[in-house]
Amino acid sequence: MKNVMYVEKYSVHGYMILLLTAIFAFSGCASPAKSMNMVPSGYEIAKRHDHSVTLEVSGGAAPSIWTPGKITSEAFLDALEEAVRKSGIFSPIVNNRESEYLLEVRLTALPYADAGGTMEVFLSAIWQLKDLKSEKTIWREVISSPYTATVSDAFSGMTRARIACEGSARLNIESGIRQLSTLDLN
Repeated sequence: MKNVMYVEKYSVHGYMILLLTAIFAFSGCASPAKSMNMVPSGYEIAKRHDHSVTLEVSGGAAPSIWTPGKITSEAFLDALEEAVRKSGIFSPIVNNRESEYLLEVRLTALPYADAGGTMEVFLSAIWQLKDLKSEKTIWREVISSPYTATVSDAFSGMTRARIACEGSARLNIESGIRQLSTLDLN
């Protein structure tokens, strides 16, 4: 009887150790996408606009263990602000609605496909530029941007999901800025 109790006690401890190890391994892995990794490194600018702009982002969500492929609105906004500054597409950025234009980006969908060692994310966002004086929408576009992360990018599936989210957001911002640069705002 003593041997049976030892096996049961050992099994329970073994399962608890396994469970705690799994919780520890996954708890920090569902980290949100980092804004600095969503900023494009280069920009194709047709023309820059010497107009002030306010930036607003909505529709983001925080990741979890069960839904790792997420981007917060705050992280996307931080990346968008940095990208607008670096590209010079608008100048200056104003943090209230006293600017000439309002650029709103609404993150609408962020589905991802996990196929073994490949994680593909498809970010869709509605980009809208409004003239705040006339309150008219000047430009509106749905921009979708797929990005694939592989095992060579990261072994952990949670980390691959974050990298794919960041890459998809980076491409979305790059495309949005490129399209905004083609507008005639004079």
